[in-house]
Amino acid sequence: MMLALWCGIFAHRHNESPLVGVFLFGCAVPDGPPLETALVDKFEYFVNGVFLPIYVTTSTMRVDPIAMVADPYARKFSIIFPILTFLAKFLICFVASFWNMMPLRDSLACALIMCSKGGVELAYFSCFRDNKVSRVSPIFIAHNENRAVDSFENIVAFNHYEQNNWGLVKVNAFTAISPPKLMHEDIFNMVLDNEISFIFLPFHRKWCIEGSFEAENNVIRNLNRNVLDRAPCSIGILVDRRRKLSSSKSSSYFIGLLFIGGKDDREGLTLAKRMARDPRVKLTVIHLFSKK
Repeated sequence: MMLALWCGIFAHRHNESPLVGVFLFGCAVPDGPPLETALVDKFEYFVNGVFLPIYVTTSTMRVDPIAMVADPYARKFSIIFPILTFLAKFLICFVASFWNMMPLRDSLACALIMCSKGGVELAYFSCFRDNKVSRVSPIFIAHNENRAVDSFENIVAFNHYEQNNWGLVKVNAFTAISPPKLMHEDIFNMVLDNEISFIFLPFHRKWCIEGSFEAENNVIRNLNRNVLDRAPCSIGILVDRRRKLSSSKSSSYFIGLLFIGGKDDREGLTLAKRMARDPRVKLTVIHLFSKK
């Protein structure tokens, strides 16, 4: 706190606003535990409950409404300036959202939200939603080929797929640390940013090697539900029965597809037909339809 006060005095001595010095000092503080978490826990309520109301009150007391109404130029400025500011901010947010492949309704909603609440308020709200995670944004840990990672066996199949389709498929493996309630939002952001067309999700149940049921993860189950409810692209759930497969090239893989109808089932049928190109794959399609 003394360093923040000294930075404000230093900025004021050099003909700058004290807020600039305090802001720069806040940017220099490293995010995450242990320093940021301790500072937020100790001073957040004091700053928001004491300093912020005093700052807003003193700023409002400087306004002279009588002089503002009496001056016709100030009266026109007070009416036109907020309207132009709102329209400019709304158009910029809407065009930027719509230009980055966001749907029309979502772009309008995002522009209205950004006009009523700025980026700082939205960041504070997202942090206030779950004050038990020490970071607002998820942690991304990239994995290269020379780094050994625990529980990384599932990525091996995608690496083989990349090698068999060299130049057509690119595999980027990384670990994302995020709150369970916000995992689906991080997935959606990644899908929209990279224009991803297909997502693989793990199944919430696990089986032993001999085939018996082992455990069930409710966190993954809720994550799959949230992703399936609002997914912007196709979803595939990978079910690993942990069966012992033969290492010989003559072993067969049996794939079943339930076809009811619709664009989703047609997409699944297309993917299954691609799998059936492998001579070791045996595909069974069951078409379900009503008697009518």
